[in-house]
Amino acid sequence: MTDAPPKRPHGVLRNSSPPTGCRTDNHGDLRAGLRSFTSRYGEEIVVRRATSQDTSSLCAMYDTFAPKQSVQGVPSAQDDQRRTWVQGLAKERINVIATAADKDAEGAEPLVGHACLLTMEPGVRAELLIMVHQDWRNRNIGSAILEVAIELAQQARYQKLWLVVSARNTRAIHIYQKCGFELCTQVDYDIEMERLLT
Repeated sequence: MTDAPPKRPHGVLRNSSPPTGCRTDNHGDLRAGLRSFTSRYGEEIVVRRATSQDTSSLCAMYDTFAPKQSVQGVPSAQDDQRRTWVQGLAKERINVIATAADKDAEGAEPLVGHACLLTMEPGVRAELLIMVHQDWRNRNIGSAILEVAIELAQQARYQKLWLVVSARNTRAIHIYQKCGFELCTQVDYDIEMERLLT
């Protein structure tokens, strides 16, 4: 009988900084396109750049995402609109996904989070969209995806990232501020935030 290997401390990225703050100066595993960590519940989470082969998994994640139309009307409650939207996101230059290493009933690693940089001005500014599936929140997945997205935006030589967040989503606002985003404007219940990358 052999002893099981010791578990890593919860929330620790392998070969990288933990996703509890926003450290964007460590490019370690990012150049290989991979980061992984153990959540506070012991799940192995892998954060990596998405490929075209991930589109069907993205569709599956957004099919079960709730609530629908929670951020600026996305993801759509209409199946065909939602799939068209996901396919459009998949064509963007930078997409980051998080998967759980534990396989689901079909034997696949479930996709649990997604970020996309939508170019607003080529080489200058991109909009950041970030979503974590409701069944996988409070595990530092959003922070890890955000850190990787910022690093990839810096590598792509964007000068600025912009996003919109609900004023009621105080947890996300806190994480964005921790990662260097600043308040631009507030319109009704939406807050616009921006982060300089240069």
